Amino acid sequence: MANGFLQSPYENEEPEDIGNRYIQELLSRSFFQQVEDNFFPFIFKMHDLVHDVALSVAQNEVNSCNHYSTGNVRHLWFDLSKQDASQLPNNLGCLRSLLLLDEEGKADSESLIAAVISRSKHLRVLDLANCSLEQLPNNIRYLKQLRYLNLAYNGNIKRLPNSICNLQSLQTLYLDGCRGIEELPKDIRYLISLRELWVTTKQTRLHEKGISCLTSLRTLIFSECENLEKLFEDIQNLTALRELYINNCHNLVSLPQGLKYLTTLENLAIVNCENLDLTMEELELERKEDGSLRKLAIGGVPKLESLPQWILLGSAKTLQHLCIGELENLSTLPTWFQHLTSLQILEIDDCPKLLFLPEGMQHLTALKRFMIERCPKLSKRCIEETGEDWPKIAHILDFYCDETDDK
Repeated sequence: MANGFLQSPYENEEPEDIGNRYIQELLSRSFFQQVEDNFFPFIFKMHDLVHDVALSVAQNEVNSCNHYSTGNVRHLWFDLSKQDASQLPNNLGCLRSLLLLDEEGKADSESLIAAVISRSKHLRVLDLANCSLEQLPNNIRYLKQLRYLNLAYNGNIKRLPNSICNLQSLQTLYLDGCRGIEELPKDIRYLISLRELWVTTKQTRLHEKGISCLTSLRTLIFSECENLEKLFEDIQNLTALRELYINNCHNLVSLPQGLKYLTTLENLAIVNCENLDLTMEELELERKEDGSLRKLAIGGVPKLESLPQWILLGSAKTLQHLCIGELENLSTLPTWFQHLTSLQILEIDDCPKLLFLPEGMQHLTALKRFMIERCPKLSKRCIEETGEDWPKIAHILDFYCDETDDK
């Protein structure tokens, strides 16, 4: 997407959808092979022979500095722990993608990056993940065509220069694993083209009129925000948001009420948020909007005693994949569960108090895969042929239930 390779014959097709279609076609042709089919993310590998073919087709456009030969290279990978910075070529005018590695912190990464930026004004992709950075150079503001910036797992960065907010072409920004960031840039609202944002921050509260002004966002992820207590209340302004993931935010106590207005939201995951209260009874009564959720994962939320109706019922006709796990106080599934008529995949893991399946499960005719793990009492009731709940799920072709403990 950042390099402008995605083309579609259809007007107004979302670039993420075009990219997903490309991936599916490459999978079908065995160009890629899928390693895991997790809720998120998808993981692929490429056979060595296919990799060689890809490099051959790319010829001089893709290179590492070990084999750098001409000034025509557009996509460059450089490992500072294995190569001396002096090997970095001067002629970088054609460069579109730069991936730097410096996990061991051997190089003066900041000055090197500043030098590269001064010679690479047309960069579209800059990947600095795991580079042991402490700060970004201010001249990053000159990369007017930059669309993808990966700063993940640079744990020593405390602040980002506010000049980063001048990058109005930026579509993707990864800050996950940057545990030292004390505060997001105050002018982040000016990143008007941003479509995907991963956040790790030490903040307890997020500024209003900050992220909520990024109305082009399609994917928003909060990860390891250890101090974060609340998200921004005006989240309903993100009218194009399709994916929201919240994980390892241990002090998060509630979700904003505006979440119920995100009718374009397709994927929602809430994982390892120990203090989160998802009951929000007032929202259950008020919710009227039809949602579009396709995937929902909830896990590691010990306060949860019943599934949040305000999230699920609005998407009863669209939800296809439900994953619940590590819910130590979940004791029953609701009677309205039978209304999830589009549900295809159901995964239940480590819900020890869950005793039985709700009535009406046999009406979930679209359900094709059902897995139960570490739920001893429920597993016993779902034993094939003899379990009390077996008649409710006998129609499911792909059913897995781990060994029960009869002690």
